[in-house]
Amino acid sequence: DEVSRHLDTCAECSGEIELLRSHAQMLQALRSPADMEVRAGFYARVMDRIDAQRPADGWMSLLQSAFAFRIALASVVLTLLVGTYLFTNEEQPPAVAQQQELRLIHEDQMPMIEVGQPRDPDSVLVSLASYREQ
Repeated sequence: DEVSRHLDTCAECSGEIELLRSHAQMLQALRSPADMEVRAGFYARVMDRIDAQRPADGWMSLLQSAFAFRIALASVVLTLLVGTYLFTNEEQPPAVAQQQELRLIHEDQMPMIEVGQPRDPDSVLVSLASYREQ
């Protein structure tokens, strides 16, 4: 009741209702007869058209859109830049390793290492190099 009273007094709302009714009548007029049947092969033709418009599978479907192509190109450029940076900033190995002369010394020339003293790496190496089994 309240809606009916409002539509009686409001011209704008009643105009909208009339517009909606006229649209509904036009849509009903466009309705096809109930006994209409589709021709044979209709669904197959529709599916063929859908398949023809579908992009190819794989990487080429990615490259068909401009945005995806730009993303792929930017990725390749970024990979090249990072690779170049890492290659050029890699520490260079020393040209020639310093060669130390290994001298064999007699047992009585060997330095004595006392227990409890920190061991010098060079003296440990000399001890190991000159060790003989009795």
